[in-house]
Amino acid sequence: MTTGPLRLVGHSDCELCIDLHAHLLADPVIAAHGVEWLELPEHPDLVALYLFRVPVLLLGEREIWQGPADADTCPHVAAALRA
Repeated sequence: MTTGPLRLVGHSDCELCIDLHAHLLADPVIAAHGVEWLELPEHPDLVALYLFRVPVLLLGEREIWQGPADADTCPHVAAALRA
């Protein structure tokens, strides 16, 4: 099982970001692992990478999801946590 942090890069005023966060926390496996929210403007080192791509989900330093939540999101993220 992966022990790195699960971090959501986004904006608090972004509906897609808020929806992805809620979607992730609704899954018991993902919620137990925890999802840290990284408010993009507060992390200048991430702005150049993700300004036009939010929401982005990172596992450690690896990008594992980008874009809105859909039916594949939680199974994909859970599989990444198990890898």
